[in-house]
Amino acid sequence: MALLGVGTTADASNPFSAKLNAALWTAKTAAEGGTGDLFYTMNKEAAGDDLGLTLQTGFVTKALLGLFGSDRFRLAVSADGSTFFDGLSVDNATGIVDQPRLPRFKAYTNYDNYVGVGTWTKIGLNNTDYNDQGAFDAANNHFVTPVDGTYLFGATLLYKINASATARMRGRLVLNGTTEIRGSLGEISATHVSLATAIWLRTMVPLTAGDTVELQGFFRSRTAISPPNTRPSGTARSAERQREDPMTPPRSEGFVCMPDAEFEAILTRAAEEGARRALADVGLDGDEAALVVRDLRSLMDCIRLVRRTAMQTAVRMITTGVMLALLAGIVIKLKIFGGGP
Repeated sequence: MALLGVGTTADASNPFSAKLNAALWTAKTAAEGGTGDLFYTMNKEAAGDDLGLTLQTGFVTKALLGLFGSDRFRLAVSADGSTFFDGLSVDNATGIVDQPRLPRFKAYTNYDNYVGVGTWTKIGLNNTDYNDQGAFDAANNHFVTPVDGTYLFGATLLYKINASATARMRGRLVLNGTTEIRGSLGEISATHVSLATAIWLRTMVPLTAGDTVELQGFFRSRTAISPPNTRPSGTARSAERQREDPMTPPRSEGFVCMPDAEFEAILTRAAEEGARRALADVGLDGDEAALVVRDLRSLMDCIRLVRRTAMQTAVRMITTGVMLALLAGIVIKLKIFGGGP
C-alpha cells in the first residue's frame, strides 16, 4: 500500500493523511502479549536533515519542534511561517539548555561620569558587549523591557576621585526614571580609593513590557554642619564634582553637607570676620588702624624703657648711700679727722 487516507485523500506529498478530531495511541499490554511500552520512532538520514513536528494554524506554520539542520533539539516559533525564532535549544552532546531569545545584555560607559554631591545622576551607559533582542537602549542609557516578566539585574560603580576624597558613593537602579527599585540601593561608607573602591548592585524586579531600568549614582558628603529635620553586569566609572562656590553647600535629607576642605574654608573666613569686628569695636578699624597700633607699640616701648631706667637709678642711689655709710664709719673708727685725748 503506497497511500493511506483516513477521512481524506492521501497524495504523493502526504502518503499518509488523516482528517480527524481525535487520535489515540496506546501500548499493547503484557496480558495481550505486549510489553506495556509504546515508542513512536522518527528517523532522519543525516544530521543536516530535518526531523520534527510542524504545528500550523490555517496551514501556516507557527512552531517547529525537533531536530532541524543539526542534532540539537530545538523549539522555534514564527508569526508568519517564514521567519523563525529559537525559543529553546538543547545541545545533544552536553545537555546544556540555551534560551537564545532571552532578554540579556552587558552595557558599559567609555567615559568618566561626573556625579555631584547630593544629586542622583543617571550613569551614561553608552556601549554594549552584547545586547540580545536589542533590549538595552544605549542612546538613552537604559534597558527597555521587551515582554512582561521577572528580571535579574546586576551593576557595578567604580569610584574615581575628582577633587575631595571625603564624599561617600551610592548607587541604585531606577524604574521608569523615577522609582528606586527595592533592594538595589548600595553605599560604600569606608574610605574611598580612586579606581579601586566599587559598589556591586544586584536585584530582581517584576516588569511590564515597555518599562525602563537605569543606573544612577550619588555622592553623600561625610561632613554635616546642621542637624537632621548596569554598568549593569559591568563597570560604570563615576567621580564627584567639585562645586564652584564653597560657601553655598547643598542640602540632602535635611542636612547641610560639604567636604572637609570647604568646611575648613568657612571656619577660616568666620575667624577673620570675627577678628575684624573685634578690632572695630575698640576703634582699630579703617585706614589708620595700622598707624594707631604702631603708636601704641612705641608708647609701650617707652614705658618699658622708663621703668628699666628708674630701676637702674634706684639701684645706683642705694649702692652709693651704702658705700658712703661704710666710708663714714671707717673715718670715725680710725679718727682720721680731729684730735683724740
